[in-house]
Amino acid sequence: MTDWYVWVAAVACGLAGALPQAYLFEKALKGYKDVRVDLGLLSVVVSFVTLTLVLLAVWIVAPGRELAFGTVMVSAYLVLWGVEAVRAWRAANKS
Repeated sequence: MTDWYVWVAAVACGLAGALPQAYLFEKALKGYKDVRVDLGLLSVVVSFVTLTLVLLAVWIVAPGRELAFGTVMVSAYLVLWGVEAVRAWRAANKS
C-alpha cells in the first residue's frame, strides 16, 4: 500500500469520469422531463473520452503505475454505478 496517492487519484478520477452520466441519472430519478436519449449518449461519450485521456496521461507520466491506477479507477466507476443501480431498482419497485 505504498502507492496510496495513486489509489486516491484513481478513485477521484473514476468518480469524476462518472459525473456526466450520474448527473443525468439523478435528474431522471427525480422525474425531470428534460432528460433525453441524445444527452445520455453524449454523457457516455464524454465519460469514455475523459477516462481514456486520464489513462493516457498516467501512461505518459508514470507508466509503472498505469495498471494499478486503471484498475482502481474502473473499480471506483463501477462501484458508483452499482450503488446507482440499487437506487434505481428500489425506485422502480416502490409500492
